[in-house]
Amino acid sequence: MSRAAPLDNMAVVCYAMHMDIQKEAKMDLERAIKAGGREWQTPDGKLHRVYFNNMARRYGLRVDRYNTGNVSHAELGGEVISNSAAKRLLATFEFGKLWWDIRLEEWGYKGLEEAMADSLIAQIEAEGQNG
Repeated sequence: MSRAAPLDNMAVVCYAMHMDIQKEAKMDLERAIKAGGREWQTPDGKLHRVYFNNMARRYGLRVDRYNTGNVSHAELGGEVISNSAAKRLLATFEFGKLWWDIRLEEWGYKGLEEAMADSLIAQIEAEGQNG
Protein backbone atom coordinates (compact mmCIF):
# COMPACT_ATOMS: atom_id res chain seq x y z
CA MET A 1 0.00 0.00 0.00
CA SER A 2 1.47 3.36 -0.97
CA ARG A 3 1.35 6.44 1.23
CA ALA A 4 0.60 9.95 0.05
CA ALA A 5 2.84 12.87 0.79
CA PRO A 6 2.01 14.61 4.09
CA LEU A 7 -0.97 16.91 3.83
CA ASP A 8 -0.18 20.42 5.01
CA ASN A 9 -2.64 22.97 6.37
CA MET A 10 -2.95 24.69 2.99
CA ALA A 11 -4.11 21.46 1.36
CA VAL A 12 -6.76 21.04 4.06
CA VAL A 13 -7.96 24.61 3.48
CA CYS A 14 -8.01 24.09 -0.29
CA TYR A 15 -10.03 20.90 0.11
CA ALA A 16 -12.59 22.72 2.25
CA MET A 17 -12.78 25.64 -0.17
CA HIS A 18 -13.73 23.30 -3.00
CA MET A 19 -16.72 21.99 -1.09
CA ASP A 20 -20.12 23.40 -2.11
CA ILE A 21 -20.75 26.05 0.56
CA GLN A 22 -24.01 27.92 0.96
CA LYS A 23 -23.41 30.48 3.70
CA GLU A 24 -26.83 32.12 3.30
CA ALA A 25 -28.78 28.97 4.11
CA LYS A 26 -30.64 29.30 7.39
CA MET A 27 -30.91 26.92 10.28
CA ASP A 28 -33.39 26.66 13.11
CA LEU A 29 -33.68 24.53 16.24
CA GLU A 30 -35.71 21.79 14.59
CA ARG A 31 -33.38 21.46 11.58
CA ALA A 32 -30.28 21.61 13.78
CA ILE A 33 -31.51 18.72 15.91
CA LYS A 34 -32.64 16.84 12.79
CA ALA A 35 -29.05 17.17 11.50
CA GLY A 36 -27.69 15.51 14.65
CA GLY A 37 -27.02 18.52 16.87
CA ARG A 38 -27.44 18.57 20.64
CA GLU A 39 -29.31 21.42 22.27
CA TRP A 40 -27.67 23.24 25.19
CA GLN A 41 -28.46 26.38 27.13
CA THR A 42 -27.27 28.12 30.26
CA PRO A 43 -29.55 27.99 33.31
CA ASP A 44 -30.27 31.71 32.98
CA GLY A 45 -31.15 31.26 29.28
CA LYS A 46 -28.63 33.83 28.03
CA LEU A 47 -26.93 31.28 25.80
CA HIS A 48 -29.00 28.83 23.75
CA ARG A 49 -27.05 26.76 21.24
CA VAL A 50 -27.04 23.51 19.32
CA TYR A 51 -23.60 21.87 19.27
CA PHE A 52 -22.42 19.45 16.58
CA ASN A 53 -20.12 16.47 17.11
CA ASN A 54 -18.70 13.93 14.66
CA MET A 55 -16.91 16.71 12.79
CA ALA A 56 -14.19 14.41 11.43
CA ARG A 57 -16.76 12.14 9.79
CA ARG A 58 -18.74 15.10 8.43
CA TYR A 59 -15.53 16.59 7.02
CA GLY A 60 -14.75 13.38 5.13
CA LEU A 61 -11.92 12.08 7.33
CA ARG A 62 -11.75 8.29 7.56
CA VAL A 63 -9.18 6.70 9.87
CA ASP A 64 -8.15 3.11 10.58
CA ARG A 65 -6.16 2.39 13.71
CA TYR A 66 -3.75 -0.20 15.04
CA ASN A 67 -4.68 -1.99 18.27
CA THR A 68 -2.47 0.56 20.05
CA GLY A 69 -4.77 3.37 18.91
CA ASN A 70 -2.26 4.88 16.51
CA VAL A 71 -3.44 5.78 13.00
CA SER A 72 -2.66 3.01 10.50
CA HIS A 73 -4.39 4.48 7.42
CA ALA A 74 -6.24 7.73 6.70
CA GLU A 75 -8.24 9.29 3.88
CA LEU A 76 -9.69 12.75 3.44
CA GLY A 77 -12.48 12.95 0.89
CA GLY A 78 -11.42 9.59 -0.53
CA GLU A 79 -7.75 10.65 -1.00
CA VAL A 80 -5.03 8.96 1.05
CA ILE A 81 -3.31 11.33 3.48
CA SER A 82 -0.40 10.85 5.85
CA ASN A 83 -1.01 9.48 9.33
CA SER A 84 0.50 12.61 10.89
CA ALA A 85 -1.89 14.84 8.89
CA ALA A 86 -4.78 12.69 10.10
CA LYS A 87 -3.61 13.03 13.70
CA ARG A 88 -3.48 16.84 13.32
CA LEU A 89 -6.98 16.91 11.88
CA LEU A 90 -8.30 14.60 14.60
CA ALA A 91 -6.84 16.91 17.25
CA THR A 92 -8.45 19.93 15.59
CA PHE A 93 -11.84 18.23 15.54
CA GLU A 94 -11.46 16.95 19.10
CA PHE A 95 -10.82 20.38 20.57
CA GLY A 96 -12.71 22.51 18.04
CA LYS A 97 -16.34 23.44 18.56
CA LEU A 98 -19.13 24.23 16.12
CA TRP A 99 -22.59 25.48 17.06
CA TRP A 100 -25.78 27.14 15.85
CA ASP A 101 -26.75 30.02 18.14
CA ILE A 102 -30.53 29.91 18.51
CA ARG A 103 -30.91 33.44 19.93
CA LEU A 104 -28.56 35.17 17.46
CA GLU A 105 -29.56 32.94 14.52
CA GLU A 106 -25.97 32.51 13.40
CA TRP A 107 -23.21 29.94 13.28
CA GLY A 108 -20.29 30.03 15.69
CA TYR A 109 -17.10 28.06 15.95
CA LYS A 110 -13.92 27.93 17.98
CA GLY A 111 -10.64 26.15 17.25
CA LEU A 112 -11.45 25.52 13.56
CA GLU A 113 -10.17 27.26 10.44
CA GLU A 114 -12.84 29.31 8.68
CA ALA A 115 -12.79 27.12 5.56
CA MET A 116 -13.21 23.99 7.71
CA ALA A 117 -16.13 25.54 9.58
CA ASP A 118 -17.76 26.64 6.30
CA SER A 119 -17.46 23.13 4.90
CA LEU A 120 -18.97 21.57 8.02
CA ILE A 121 -21.79 24.14 8.10
CA ALA A 122 -22.71 23.38 4.49
CA GLN A 123 -22.82 19.66 5.29
CA ILE A 124 -24.97 20.18 8.40
CA GLU A 125 -27.38 22.53 6.64
CA ALA A 126 -27.85 19.98 3.85
CA GLU A 127 -28.52 17.25 6.44
CA GLY A 128 -31.01 19.51 8.24
CA GLN A 129 -32.97 20.09 5.04
CA ASN A 130 -32.85 16.51 3.80
CA GLY A 131 -32.59 14.56 7.03
